Amino acid sequence: MVPFLNRLKTWHLLGLLLLSLGARLFAYSFLGLDHEPWIYRFMPFELALFVAGMLGWRFARYLETKMGKAAAPGWIGYLGICAIVITFGHYFPWVSWMIGGRIGGSNAQILLILMAMPLIALGFHFTRHDAFDRVVGELSYPVYLNHLFFIVALRECPIIHKSNVSFGLMAASLSCVSAWIFWKYYLKRFEDKRHKHFGLDQSSIAR
Repeated sequence: MVPFLNRLKTWHLLGLLLLSLGARLFAYSFLGLDHEPWIYRFMPFELALFVAGMLGWRFARYLETKMGKAAAPGWIGYLGICAIVITFGHYFPWVSWMIGGRIGGSNAQILLILMAMPLIALGFHFTRHDAFDRVVGELSYPVYLNHLFFIVALRECPIIHKSNVSFGLMAASLSCVSAWIFWKYYLKRFEDKRHKHFGLDQSSIAR
C-alpha cells in the first residue's frame, strides 16, 4: 500500500486525506461510531493521519530545497521536542473537553490533531538526517502493535493496582522497551539482510 500511495501526486494525497476525514466525521455525527474501535483502529479513518505524515515528509523535502539541510537538533533540541509533546499531551484532554462542549468531543480531537500537523513537517525537517530520530521512527510500528497488550495485561495485574506507579507510565515504558528489543534483534537484522540482498543504501538504515 505504501509504494502505491507514494506514487500519488500531492494533490491526490490531499484529496485522500479529506475523504478519510470526511468519512470519520460522517461516522461520528450520523452513525454514532465515536468510540473504539472506530476512533483509533479503523483503517479508512486512520488513513488520514498516515497520509498527513507522508505530506509532512514531502513538505520537509520542499523546505530542504529552500532552506538547505538542517543540523540535527542535539540533546537540547530533543528535550525541547519532548517538552512540547508532553505539554500537548497533558493539556489535550482539557482543551478537547472545552472545545468539545461546542462541536463534540470526537470532532474536537480531530481539530486539535489537524492543528498540530504542521509540526510534523518541521519535525521531519530538523530530524530527518539524525540517526536517533530514525531509531524512534523504527519503534513506532512495534509500539503500535504491542501497546494494547500491555494496557490490557496491566489492568489485570493486582500488583499495579496496589502500587503508586503510574499506570500510563508503566504501560508506555514496557511498550517502548519491548518495541526496541523487537526492532534490535529482529526488524533491524531483517532490514540489513533485505538491503544487502537488493543492494540498497545501508546509510538509510537506523543504527
